[in-house]
Amino acid sequence: MKKSLLLLIIIMFAACQDCEDDSGSINLLDCNLNTTVSSLAYQNSISSPVSISFHTITENCLALDYNASGCDGSSWEVELIASEDILEANPPQRNLKLILINQELCTAVIQQEMTFDITNLQVANNNSVLLNIDEITEPILYEY
Repeated sequence: MKKSLLLLIIIMFAACQDCEDDSGSINLLDCNLNTTVSSLAYQNSISSPVSISFHTITENCLALDYNASGCDGSSWEVELIASEDILEANPPQRNLKLILINQELCTAVIQQEMTFDITNLQVANNNSVLLNIDEITEPILYEY
């Protein structure tokens, strides 16, 4: 039920292509965080256990619903890290990891959503790239 409601909200945002905020600019979906592209960070990153339950791309923004054990999730730090390597395929592919820093010692399962600007994952001379994200079995097609 939560997934259906979230999908409906995302579809409403996408359908609102002429909607404007108070400043007069078009605002389809605000991305909370940038995506880090670094092979060193990708290789050396360590994450607390995390499970991605839902994902969608709107424009250049990737929304991830994820859950982990914790007290309330208010102290969680998340980062989406991509390797600099581009896998030669059609379309090309990039490997990514969702990193969660979780110091909470409670056993409740908390779900949160975070959005990431993925513009810097575009591959020159292509109009799409497959995103291989750890914790997601199928690649995500990002078209731009």
